[in-house]
Amino acid sequence: MASSRHYSFAVIAIVLLVYVWALKVSFLSGYLKHASLTKAIPSNNIAVIIEDRPLPTLTPLLLHFSTVLGPSWPIIFYTRSPNPTNSSSFQRAIDDGRIEIRQLPDDITFTDQESVSEFLTSPWIWEQLAPASHVLVFQADSIVCSNSPSKIDDFLQYDFIGAPIATPSNPRNGHGEGFNGGFSLRNRQMMLDVLAAHDWKAEMQTARYGDIALVLPQVEGVARGEPAEFRGGEDVLGRDGVIHAHGTDYIAELDEWLGVKSGC
Repeated sequence: MASSRHYSFAVIAIVLLVYVWALKVSFLSGYLKHASLTKAIPSNNIAVIIEDRPLPTLTPLLLHFSTVLGPSWPIIFYTRSPNPTNSSSFQRAIDDGRIEIRQLPDDITFTDQESVSEFLTSPWIWEQLAPASHVLVFQADSIVCSNSPSKIDDFLQYDFIGAPIATPSNPRNGHGEGFNGGFSLRNRQMMLDVLAAHDWKAEMQTARYGDIALVLPQVEGVARGEPAEFRGGEDVLGRDGVIHAHGTDYIAELDEWLGVKSGC
């Protein structure tokens, strides 16, 4: 009788062990699947967009950038929504590692352009993007042109390069010098070095970089070949401020991703 009880206990113990093992395998499988979507992207260069507004153009914009930049420039999307879209194409891009969604910190809010600049001049964001060498920063009103003969990699010799700031028609609105940080290519480590040595509040962010030991291009020499702002022609690499330049009607035309609208 005692041996029968021992046998029953042994069977129950084996069943419990098998059950626990099955639960563990199931949990690890789900965990690894989730982790594959949130781990750091192993790439020497990355593209980054920071946007917490539920804009209808974000999904096609990200897919367009991913297509034009290619797999060597994966995109990190900082936002507040864990599921910003139900698009199957977008989900495939995530599964393939071409796009990664990361959550913005709860204490970060964007109320104006200065708050965006403050975020970009905090070491936190650049530390999070390690170990990338160069970072392409773009915004919801940026576009990269698929018809351009140039590519982002052609400008990796610069520590900071961005859309030239347009000279306003009214001189009281500014002088149009420097680079727009909203569509810019940056040396990540150099950004950390600059931020460790300078206070962004002393001057506007993009205005200070010209006075620091960074490798910067001459606006006159690259305005037609690198990110251009409010400029025509079909040979530019990309544009910033397309919504402001063309008006809200331009949104309806953004689905012509691989067309020839203004060269994009």
